[in-house]
Amino acid sequence: MCGVLRVMLWSSCPFSSAHTKVCMVCNIFKKGKCVEGKGNCTLEEGGECRARDIYSFTFKDGFFYNYTILDCSNPCKAWRLVRGYLKVSSFCCKSRNFCNRYYGKIAENFVH
Repeated sequence: MCGVLRVMLWSSCPFSSAHTKVCMVCNIFKKGKCVEGKGNCTLEEGGECRARDIYSFTFKDGFFYNYTILDCSNPCKAWRLVRGYLKVSSFCCKSRNFCNRYYGKIAENFVH
């Protein structure tokens, strides 16, 4: 049985309800692929899929996209944080299963 906000193996969580949304979980998502920590989670009531884009700063290039972290969050708030040489942008979605997967893939093309 799928647990609420519990990380599951990629293929072990059946879609038990038309209303249940499933999000991709990945510790390092880069170039459209999960490099480390692949899984999924089911949304709790009021929760959303989350994508956090991680940027690094160099004096030569400014901020550049490094990787994305994907998970479930409740509550989920879109936000942006800049601290020294690190920038994190957080996005939330619940429109369809695995909707957070596309943020990391798209973010690679757009440096803020």
